[in-house]
Amino acid sequence: MNESRRYLLGKYPRLREIWPEAMVKKLTFLDHRYNWATVSHPEADRSRQELEDALKWASSNGFLSDDLEGRLRGADKAQFHSAKDELLVGKFLTRVGQVKPAYVLPSRRVGDWLIDGDPSIYVEVKSICDVDDEANRTEAQLRQAAGTVESGRDLEITVTKPGSLSSRVFRAYLEKSLAGLATKISGEVDLPDYVDPSGLTISVTCLPVPNDGPTRLVITSGGRGPITSHRQVQKRARRGASQLPEPNRAVPSMVVICRHSDLPDTGLESLGAMFSLPSVNVQTGEWYVQSAGISQPDQHTRVSAIAQYSERLEKLEVVHNPFAKNPIEPERFSAPGVRQLVPDGPGRMLWIGE
Repeated sequence: MNESRRYLLGKYPRLREIWPEAMVKKLTFLDHRYNWATVSHPEADRSRQELEDALKWASSNGFLSDDLEGRLRGADKAQFHSAKDELLVGKFLTRVGQVKPAYVLPSRRVGDWLIDGDPSIYVEVKSICDVDDEANRTEAQLRQAAGTVESGRDLEITVTKPGSLSSRVFRAYLEKSLAGLATKISGEVDLPDYVDPSGLTISVTCLPVPNDGPTRLVITSGGRGPITSHRQVQKRARRGASQLPEPNRAVPSMVVICRHSDLPDTGLESLGAMFSLPSVNVQTGEWYVQSAGISQPDQHTRVSAIAQYSERLEKLEVVHNPFAKNPIEPERFSAPGVRQLVPDGPGRMLWIGE
């Protein structure tokens, strides 16, 4: 472990059990667990305290399963976020009712949480950790190609224009660009942008952190391009819907989305996921809406609502589905930190709450 970074989990008993100091010392700054355990910043302190509180809540109620602990402890960042989000959302939902793990049968789980009541509400939590599946594929290709170049360098790269990757061309770029660098550099060095024949454009910075093996990448998002974040939410909501009870069971259900992206929230993610957002033809100026949202009279009727949870703000934004077969009464979510978009007559929706 970097000697300039102190282990900061000493005052968090549950986090210390999951990530003991001896384990963290073996990690590098490229590992999310290392940063979670060592970054000194008020936001990091807040996030650690929230997860510590959620772990205590789950443990005291017998909800902390081996699966949850294993995903928190493991090296897979996406699995870590999925487990953390389940715990944070579960604890937050205690503001609206008594919460417990959701089961239909002892051997089959449907949803992540069940909010007790008449009727009970099934909740599925989904995490978004990357921009989209295409970005995931590109990231994997970039890492694989860089791993074949023995440079002893760590690079921070930002995709500023999307496109497909030619691994051969990217390897040649790395070999040429890194060959001209001094053996030791005292600070970050910006390399020429990589421009793929497909148009994929990447800014590249060499970090002053030597390693003794192949080229390693720290990949960030550029944040340029069209507003499509609602499609990420839509995709996860559809996936989450398949894990909720069928409409004929006469129980309401909702999907809660937690986003972990370098791209900022637009404030339209849940709204666009439920109802779709208008698009514009930049040549003609004509607006149009493709009906691709969750809210359809004959599709996804098991989804009573889509919600988005903000860990930083500790707020939940709930968008109700006017076509849900088993709607959720808005009064069920009248609680601090909850804002709702609810049906308000035929073809109308109304924001209520915070």
